[in-house]
Amino acid sequence: MSTRSQQLWNAIRIHRVFTVTLLKTTTDASESLINNYVWHLEKSGLVRRVTRTTNATGKSCVKFRLAIDLGRLYPKTQRGGMWDQNKQTFYPFKDENDE
Repeated sequence: MSTRSQQLWNAIRIHRVFTVTLLKTTTDASESLINNYVWHLEKSGLVRRVTRTTNATGKSCVKFRLAIDLGRLYPKTQRGGMWDQNKQTFYPFKDENDE
């Protein structure tokens, strides 16, 4: 059985462009876990915000795009960044001013 983080990573890799709602419907992860994980992925530059849209219920939601596909194993959240288990590489969190 895979972890919820692995389920999220698999869904992100499959869809490439996604919303939190999409991840909620395609994984067993809670909304809070999804928001937290995507926030860490975005902060480390692995995913990027594409646009803000309105879903079918009229609720505003953010579309994200996978920026760096690290491979099969999910990136792990660590202090100060994300750890790529595939290539044993650390992706530090970026400040708001970094691009």
